[in-house]
Amino acid sequence: MSGCGRFSALALAILLPSVAYGFSFARPPLAYRFEPGDRLVYELRSESTLLTTGAVAERCFGQVEIWCLALEDGEALLLLDFIRLVDNRAEPMRGVVLRIDSRGRPTMTPAMQEQAVEMESAWEVLPVQASAVESGSSWSAPADLFGRRRHCRGEDDAQQPGTARVEFVTGYPPGAGEVLGHSCRGKYWFDRAAGCVTRFEKIEIEKLANRQTESTGVLRERTSMPPGWAQRRAAEAEQCELAVRRESSLLRQIQDRPETVEEALRSLDRLWAGLAAELARQESPFRTLARAKRQRWAAEADQVRH
Repeated sequence: MSGCGRFSALALAILLPSVAYGFSFARPPLAYRFEPGDRLVYELRSESTLLTTGAVAERCFGQVEIWCLALEDGEALLLLDFIRLVDNRAEPMRGVVLRIDSRGRPTMTPAMQEQAVEMESAWEVLPVQASAVESGSSWSAPADLFGRRRHCRGEDDAQQPGTARVEFVTGYPPGAGEVLGHSCRGKYWFDRAAGCVTRFEKIEIEKLANRQTESTGVLRERTSMPPGWAQRRAAEAEQCELAVRRESSLLRQIQDRPETVEEALRSLDRLWAGLAAELARQESPFRTLARAKRQRWAAEADQVRH
């Protein structure tokens, strides 16, 4: 997946159904509203079927947690963690520390970006919203981590007062959609007062892989942690950032100098075991993430060696 491509107004009009004229950025644009200590839990489900036969190829169940650790200069410091079962097989937890502005535009370190690309499904709960200068009910979001770009139209949901429904199609690089046979469309609901996505639905088609995937996500829980909790976690986020940077360096070392693989694997184990032990007395999501990291590299050691 690479750079985003052009997407014609005609294609957008064809692929997205007409929406009510009541939704306009004469109203304030959709904006995320997080407070330190917030915890949001989303349930994700997806099913992939073969285009030729309709047979089920894969079922996934996942959970995304968003933890707000701090607010600074108009940005929220977040921990986004993601775990899923693929055909009842548990995958290791993934996690990333990032900052987003009120539109949801993310910033993160290069090492964290390497983590983020392994969490593609998790980003569905943090779509980028329109800017204040974009007028009307249509807008195009910036290219995502995978180089794709969403083209959106929205309306106020008559059945859910205070909630906007946004429908989108995904733009691919020129020719890529045709060559690879990729297409994606969907919609999500955004609660204006709560400042978050409450639900999403998406359909992806990969003709080259003979596959269609239908995905849904629902906000199941929103709670707030006690005072002081977020401040401690914000300090741990810095420790996690350093550990991820060290992990990235060790993985590059293995790639550049394969003869050091055993030494590097031992260093990875010590790295995450050390962070987990340091946080052992804390009720911290970073401890859970550190333990998952250690388990992952133990499970994938043979794969790394080869």
